Amino acid sequence: MENINKLITLLIAIKGYAKNIHYTVHGDAFYGKHLFADRIAGAGEDDGEVIDGYIDLLKEVCILGHGFDTLSTEEYYNNSLELFPETSNDDDQLNFANMLTLLVQTLDFIENLKGLSKGDENLIGAIAQDLQQNVGLLSLQVKD
Repeated sequence: MENINKLITLLIAIKGYAKNIHYTVHGDAFYGKHLFADRIAGAGEDDGEVIDGYIDLLKEVCILGHGFDTLSTEEYYNNSLELFPETSNDDDQLNFANMLTLLVQTLDFIENLKGLSKGDENLIGAIAQDLQQNVGLLSLQVKD
């Protein structure tokens, strides 16, 4: 369950860092960047609270569903703080590049998960698909 807890921690870091970007973007295309950061956080208009939903499912399906206890919310949040990249108040491109790195690290982590049940694999595959889409869009955002 340690790996699932780590994945939950990574998702919390993604959401938190995306919200940092959401509140610090400025300048040209401000509104579009503001909404894009919100989309990465999983709070887009069409998708509700996607990351929160994934976290809930990971806890219920992959941890509780296998008879284990989850960590406390405080433990997840404290662990996620170690993963936050630094947020620049002056460089939106750097913030988006840092987010891209965090997403790629999360996808690499998912790729290396082993010994999962079919249900766990399906859920984590859906999470990976969503993250990969954001990687594609972020790659366009940070492209020179």
